[in-house]
Amino acid sequence: MRRFLSAALAVTLLFVGSAAATAEETVRGEIVEKTCFVDRGAHGEDHAACARRCFERGSDVGLLTVDGDLYILKPAADDAAFESLKGLAGKTVSVTGEWGENDGQYRTLLVATAVASSN
Repeated sequence: MRRFLSAALAVTLLFVGSAAATAEETVRGEIVEKTCFVDRGAHGEDHAACARRCFERGSDVGLLTVDGDLYILKPAADDAAFESLKGLAGKTVSVTGEWGENDGQYRTLLVATAVASSN
């Protein structure tokens, strides 16, 4: 009986840990093109057209928070929400998703939903 309870507890902890690890989180910030922002600090409405052209060529879509954190956005299983972000360069959005593997020195957020905010 003791072995059964220990096994049951271990399975329960594993399940709870897995559920916590895949919980979605919402992050708010400005959509930026990673390279131009990192190399030149380019962002905002003045850089939006350039960022959209870069997105069309496959450049990384970034999310710049008010705190100055930069996250790399990647598509989740359904990439419609991610694709919609490419047209929102320079705009503030709220992005919800699960954390993916780090992309070099940046955290990656797998986009499940995205909502444009009023600046």
